[in-house]
Amino acid sequence: MMVSPRCHWREGRYSLVTVALLAGVGAAIAECSLPQVVSIWGGYGSEPGQFLGASDIARDSAGGIYVVDVVLHRVQKFDENGNFLFGWGSYGQADGQFWGPTGVAVDHEGNVYVTDRGNMRVEKFDSSGRFLLKWGECCSGPGRFDFPAGVTVAGGHVFVVDEDGRMVQKFDREGNFVDGWSSPSFETPAGVAVDDNGNVFVVDTYAEQVTKFDSSGVELERWGSLGQGDGQFIAPHGIGVDGDGNVYVMDRINERVQVFDNNGGFKCKWGSNDPEAEIRLVAPTGIEFDGRGRIYLSDSSRGMTLQVPTSLSPASWGDVKKKYRE
Repeated sequence: MMVSPRCHWREGRYSLVTVALLAGVGAAIAECSLPQVVSIWGGYGSEPGQFLGASDIARDSAGGIYVVDVVLHRVQKFDENGNFLFGWGSYGQADGQFWGPTGVAVDHEGNVYVTDRGNMRVEKFDSSGRFLLKWGECCSGPGRFDFPAGVTVAGGHVFVVDEDGRMVQKFDREGNFVDGWSSPSFETPAGVAVDDNGNVFVVDTYAEQVTKFDSSGVELERWGSLGQGDGQFIAPHGIGVDGDGNVYVMDRINERVQVFDNNGGFKCKWGSNDPEAEIRLVAPTGIEFDGRGRIYLSDSSRGMTLQVPTSLSPASWGDVKKKYRE
């Protein structure tokens, strides 16, 4: 089976999709509480509901969970309890096929956007997986891609980061180019998130850093370096922002999630591949939130669902940032 070029992927060693609950137990660390695993769904393999390379996760307003698999070239949909519903996609270049799909996002109408990295395009589907449209071609320039990676939907726009093109591109929901920008610090930008103020956050895998831009692409902050300490990363992949503006970084090779304030101040971390760890992560890649205080993670061949600690204000978490909100 072929895998997309420049596919910086380490296959998971465990055949599980984990669902965890942030129940507020354990010691609070810098305003964060240790999550608890609630249930496990999925598995390592190629059967329906299993994964070989879960690289991103998204949720629609009806509770549907979408996981994209970079190795199996497909998208799978689950209910909010992790029960497999259906999937679509196969290796190829035709409409609805993929070559190393990497990112997934959902808009407020339930339309699903997938970055088809090897085919240098974005594909759009309805909530049942029916192909709607596509845009992009090789290589650099407005509306073109050189390995598109992360994707998110905010403010009625689709934001895509391009690994080798080293750009953030902004489109309307029909694929028309709106704006784009870069940073001299970019090496392989892999994930993108947008907060409620329109600020754009990009995580860069090989630069091992996060860059914050305002809504017009002006660089505001940058943090991170190579390492295992707090605020350091090894091959980070995904990124998300909650309703309070906290930034979550999937620190993939360090097998953990790190949480920062909106300007990059370290708050806490959780996760480990230690078999005795309360939250066992293999290679976290994507994150998503819902309006009930739950957090969803894609973790290599696993997926996780977490719920906010009771120690946090329900009002604060009631409007958690969601990809499908805009």
